[in-house]
Amino acid sequence: MCSARAARIAPAAGDQTAPSAAGPPLWVEAALMGERLAERLSPVASDATEFLSHQARLARKAWAPLTIQPLDRLSKRLSLSPPERGLVVLAGMAEEHEGYCAVFCDLHPKGEARPTIGLFAQLHWPDASRRACLRLLHESVVVRSGLVRVGGVEPWPRRDLSLVPEAWSLLQGLDVRPSDADPADGPDGPADAAWLGEAGPVRAIAALGADRPCAVLLQGSAAEIRARWLAAASGRPALVATVDAGLALDPLQLLLARALIRDETPVLRLAASPGGGASGPRREIALAIDRHPGPLALLDADTGLVSLLSRPIIAIPGRALPRTAARGAWLAAAPGLAPAADDLAARFPAPPATVMRAGRDATFLRERATTPDDLAEAVKARLGASDGAAARRVTPVAAWDDLVLAPERLRVLRGAADRLRLELRVLDDWGFEASAHGQRGVRLLFAGLPGTGKTLAAEVLAGALGADMLVVDLAGVVSKWIGETEKNLSILFDQAEATRAVLFFDEADALFGKRTEVSDAHDRYANIETSFLLARLDRFDGVAVLATNLRQNLDKAFVRRFDAIIDFPEPGPVEREAIWRRHMPARAPLAADVDLAILADRYPMSGAMIRNAAIAAAFAAAGETATAPRIALRHLHAAVRLEFDKAGRPHPT
Repeated sequence: MCSARAARIAPAAGDQTAPSAAGPPLWVEAALMGERLAERLSPVASDATEFLSHQARLARKAWAPLTIQPLDRLSKRLSLSPPERGLVVLAGMAEEHEGYCAVFCDLHPKGEARPTIGLFAQLHWPDASRRACLRLLHESVVVRSGLVRVGGVEPWPRRDLSLVPEAWSLLQGLDVRPSDADPADGPDGPADAAWLGEAGPVRAIAALGADRPCAVLLQGSAAEIRARWLAAASGRPALVATVDAGLALDPLQLLLARALIRDETPVLRLAASPGGGASGPRREIALAIDRHPGPLALLDADTGLVSLLSRPIIAIPGRALPRTAARGAWLAAAPGLAPAADDLAARFPAPPATVMRAGRDATFLRERATTPDDLAEAVKARLGASDGAAARRVTPVAAWDDLVLAPERLRVLRGAADRLRLELRVLDDWGFEASAHGQRGVRLLFAGLPGTGKTLAAEVLAGALGADMLVVDLAGVVSKWIGETEKNLSILFDQAEATRAVLFFDEADALFGKRTEVSDAHDRYANIETSFLLARLDRFDGVAVLATNLRQNLDKAFVRRFDAIIDFPEPGPVEREAIWRRHMPARAPLAADVDLAILADRYPMSGAMIRNAAIAAAFAAAGETATAPRIALRHLHAAVRLEFDKAGRPHPT
């Protein structure tokens, strides 16, 4: 306040006592603070005094102490003294009403709508030394935490008081959060009880529940969901947000203020900032975290920032979520479909939060009963399937009936689908995961001549699993630049794992070829690519299908990594007849002279050749000028001869 007006502030004896457990609403508390201010204003400021007194009369008439207010919870959690509580109210009053802004503008030395330290001191210590006021402003938890800000570089009595932006709204009970913060009540799925009972998590839960400054450090792909479980087990919901040292400090301070006011546990994703070291922004972030008076969790931590923290750190080793967590999430998402939970968990081991949201999507405004296929489609949409430059996504339409294959080979292919479905039972429930060395997923090799059904079999397998098929485009993967091929392949494997698509490599020998002795740099880097594929295929947690026309060209190290190898020979007469019938629709107008059994017996053709011949014959017949054209034997003979010519093979007589 200006010096002339400061002299007209009348002293008042004593101080306000601490509010009851159920204090007044914030606007009422601001009005009562204004009444105290009105008592100290000289009669010259009649307009300001009248406004403040009017607000106080309204507050006394309206207030009934019925519920605990956010400021009550904050006061209890931080053990605030009456002056500290008054400091919070005074610092935010300008956010409540334009009348308070006008009063503060009239009293401020620069005419700004903010209270000053001098005003705060006269409200609480009118006749005493200012030493107590300065001690509080230096040591109070609401100032050190950044909830109350002291601005300016002028002498202390003339400095401004304010709250973190939006903190007044939080104290009003509004659900305010930084724009990138995830809701504290988001669907997390059922917790992993076995993990929560381990020594590290038990210690972390105790630390979070003790409400003392500490940091629980979690890393890995499952860090966020585990942090939410720890927060919930400690009695406070989590609020997750990203902290970037290159951005403004306000979002972090708002998040930490919200955690104090709403009694939550901040979960901070610490984005690595360029340059490393103890840069200025990183130091500010670390200081803001250190000054937070409560516990918090850190995810995928920027090690440079963590090294600057002085608060105790409890490190929890990173670990992937067990598949049993996916099963629990599916059971919770669709309790009526419990028998399908294992199947869905094996096919779509998505994060529990994604599964819970997909369950809500599948049941939203659905008039009929939800099926496992509904849930599968919903989770696929949530996983965000998208095409990349190095792959083409195919939605399967073929089914088991469309695949003509010898019975023993068909059993192997069905067994591969069943292997994925039963993975949860065998590896997790029966304890075979240790023997499998953590390997999950299914890896298949399809070997055979072109057109024998390898691609069709991969599509049928994907359809049986309710998944899309990600067909690798070799032109988009292979690069002349060193390291780019491995980078492109890594993206493909990650994309297939994230969206649970069947990853299909056609002409796989081009990528998975034999390693050779190194005679020049080209050999060296080709061997590095093969070694990378070997390691990545081992870690792949999904379904990978490699198709090759030349099995002998594959590196032998790949063979032991396949769960099954299926040979696709050219079909025999019985299989060829079945393929002809599948490619001749029931509505196709066949002439009387067409005998598909004779065609199958006479012409040794692959399935692709038969498909092409059937379609070519149909177009040839449809192009004739007859009134009711029909597909005749002559059309089929001509189409078959064309296929043999294309393949460079002699025509059978």
